[in-house]
Amino acid sequence: LRTRWPDGSFVILEGRATFGGTWDLFRYPGVRSDSDMFTFGYEHRPWPSAKPIAPAAEIRDYLGRTIDEGGLSDHIRYGQHVVRAEWSSPEASWVLECENGARYKCWFLFACTGYYNYDRGYEPKFPGSESFVANGGCIVHPQRWPEGLDYAGKRVAIIGSGATAITLLPAMAEQAAHVTLVQRSPSYIVPAPNSDPVAAAAIQEGKSSEEVHRSVREQKAKDMQNIETYGALMTAEQRNALFISYMRLALPEKHMSQEDFTRHFTPSYNLWEQRLCVSPDADFFRALRRKKASMVTDHIEAFDENGIRLKSGNHVACDIIVTATGLQLHENMPMASMKVSVDGKPYVASTHRLYKDCMLSDVPNFMFCRGYFQASWTLKVDLVCKYLCRLLAHMRATGAAVACPRVPAGGIGEPPAMPVKANYVLRTLHLTPRYGAEVPWLPLFSYQHDQQLLLEAPVADVGLEFSSAPAAAREEGPRARL
Repeated sequence: LRTRWPDGSFVILEGRATFGGTWDLFRYPGVRSDSDMFTFGYEHRPWPSAKPIAPAAEIRDYLGRTIDEGGLSDHIRYGQHVVRAEWSSPEASWVLECENGARYKCWFLFACTGYYNYDRGYEPKFPGSESFVANGGCIVHPQRWPEGLDYAGKRVAIIGSGATAITLLPAMAEQAAHVTLVQRSPSYIVPAPNSDPVAAAAIQEGKSSEEVHRSVREQKAKDMQNIETYGALMTAEQRNALFISYMRLALPEKHMSQEDFTRHFTPSYNLWEQRLCVSPDADFFRALRRKKASMVTDHIEAFDENGIRLKSGNHVACDIIVTATGLQLHENMPMASMKVSVDGKPYVASTHRLYKDCMLSDVPNFMFCRGYFQASWTLKVDLVCKYLCRLLAHMRATGAAVACPRVPAGGIGEPPAMPVKANYVLRTLHLTPRYGAEVPWLPLFSYQHDQQLLLEAPVADVGLEFSSAPAAAREEGPRARL
């Protein structure tokens, strides 16, 4: 907006007391990115390191510097938790109400609310939890990590097999007496050096941070293209076997028998159907090799006074149980906790269709950003932000005051099967807006193809309706507030 829509005005309403989002909310041991920071970071701000996987503290510092050096501080209002958003067609504007009573009026609303519930994670009920706690045990969810939790010399059980569990195990194994990962089913965990060779070589050559950043992002784009190209030449079974072989190289048979390896590292889903977990410098596998940690693949029957009782009859004795059971997605996607209405009609997510994966049918002057699940989140967000600027520029050039996606009379067909099979996505899929069977109503999953749709295709198409402001709204004069 600062560079592509410079004479427009905007304000950023942040519900929390500070910036950082995920990287300030989560405080569990080892919390870090699980995407490389060259593509997870901003295109316009170089990532200042050759290490692609970064701890939360470094990401917060990067965000803070981006805000300060970009002159964005004056645009951000902290502690402004928006609870209500109402669109008025006669006024051609949104009115927002915050939890603290503050109100804002804007022409265009852009929701950068993420995809998961900040207030609570997914916490299934485990029978016997009370008995475990009553006997001195501690149960903690990563989303609400207590400050100063002492796990040194303690036996820790981590329930889960996603990115959080894979991050926690090596971090806690450094001080815990032993860490046991209890998983219902395995995940793909790729061991990768935490140093980018292109970045390291460019830094060695004395190139500027901007040149390093550009070189690495160009290489990453080529890598993604190659993965798509060569991956398409392989069967699902071949792709699965290839990544399982990477895990086997990181954990040779002298450290784990083939029988145990097959049980703990053979996922029941195909590669990319769930998010790929990253183990920087193979830290997860190193903890297993050193016997500081172990794995159990089983179903939980209940907790008891001394730990976790499994359906196989086995038992995991522990002092601390970490329930890394996943995120709880917004049930009002993409409105988060906002109560939204359009001309008095309440917004119900499942009754709307997704246009270009960033706008909603019958919701005027509204856009949202949701990143990729199978690649760096920010790559898609960058595209959506540029598309927003294209749309605003088009509306100004044509005199349009309102832009609203409309499903054509002939319909848009039923959406394709979702390629993402993550449980946290499937749990709320029936509550979310739906895709269609054709462009521009299809989901966006490919960075290469999505650039063409969002950055090159005409802004005006049959799916997007433009209109001028009603007379009452025109009397207020021209507005350019987001």
